[in-house]
Amino acid sequence: MLKSVTIEQLETLIQFRADVQILDVRKKPAYDEDNYVAEGAEWRDPGAVGD
Repeated sequence: MLKSVTIEQLETLIQFRADVQILDVRKKPAYDEDNYVAEGAEWRDPGAVGD
């Protein structure tokens, strides 16, 4: 399983309807201040991602 992909790779995966999970691992203050969240993305605490 890939841990990260480029935006181009992600576009290809979505185009071919691959089962992908998008995690937003920005620090909480940055996440809270931004009005943009990628569709379907789930926020995770970056310090807990490996758990």
